[in-house]
Amino acid sequence: MTTITVDDETRRRLKRLSAILNMSQGEIVKASLDLFERLMLSKSYRAEVLLPRKVVKILEEISRKVREEDPEWGRRSKVIEEAAEGPEEAIWGLEI
Repeated sequence: MTTITVDDETRRRLKRLSAILNMSQGEIVKASLDLFERLMLSKSYRAEVLLPRKVVKILEEISRKVREEDPEWGRRSKVIEEAAEGPEEAIWGLEI
């Protein structure tokens, strides 16, 4: 464990969110970093960082085959992949 230094406004926001969401400040920071990485890092970068390249290639190949066998599924998948992040991203993965 370690400490970090943040400005007073950030500290107040962190404490407020912690109280509202009934989470520790550490959990708030972790959730914030997870959300930031999902939203800000490109998909290809995330894939390289979070998954071994071999796994990414296998998943891409499976996805390609499924889309070839079922074009309607492929069309729907593409729409979902290109859509904006869902509401669960806005609430940091907490259950509604």
